[in-house]
Amino acid sequence: VKDYLRKLQEVDLSEVMGAVNKIQETPYRINIDMLSVVSQIIDKGGDIAGIEKVDPNQFPKKYPRENQTAFKKRIQIYNEDEIKRRSKALRAVKIFNYAKSFSKYENIYFPCNIDFRGRIYPISAFNHQGDDLMKSLVNYSNPVACQYVDDIDLLAIQGCNLYGNDKIPLRERIAFIKENHEHIIKSQDSPFDYDWWLQADEPLQFLAFCQEWKKAITYMSIKGSIIGFKCSIPIAYDGTCS
Repeated sequence: VKDYLRKLQEVDLSEVMGAVNKIQETPYRINIDMLSVVSQIIDKGGDIAGIEKVDPNQFPKKYPRENQTAFKKRIQIYNEDEIKRRSKALRAVKIFNYAKSFSKYENIYFPCNIDFRGRIYPISAFNHQGDDLMKSLVNYSNPVACQYVDDIDLLAIQGCNLYGNDKIPLRERIAFIKENHEHIIKSQDSPFDYDWWLQADEPLQFLAFCQEWKKAITYMSIKGSIIGFKCSIPIAYDGTCS
């Protein structure tokens, strides 16, 4: 450890630290629309969109003529499953409560750490690099306005990736979103009555995309292009050189 710390003193880490600070200084906010959706899912008992069932499963009853050994085995399996269910359900509720408490702030920030490999990770339990639930609840607070007419394609590609078609050519991803435009709009308008979005690999993030897609299309219908539209959802790029 001493040798490692000594070597750190001998190199210029200003650019590395600057990169970490840029990430830490980026303001985010809670996606209020998705917070409402998640709240309703939990209130309805969960068990959809990757959010675990909130209420316990029914305790097993002994079958007629079932021997005691077999019955005890079923009880053991039930208890093991209940421990897993309860843990996942509590985690979902905890994430929701984090987001709810942060929703009153216009800007929230995620402090980060960097390891010896140069990989940057958020320190806080609730952050912008979490699972589908966490990511769906986080938006950029100060998004930059689109500058090019084909920026809408980047949003379409993000949506297709979240749906699960992230291996097909980019043009096909754009076409997929355009072909399913009606499904996307209906999903965002009535997520609990129209469940097409639940087929996505990342359903909650995909629903957040559906909301943003409708905003973008509405903006374009008024302005004539995507230029000037401020996209709030983060768009991911694969680190192919990492």
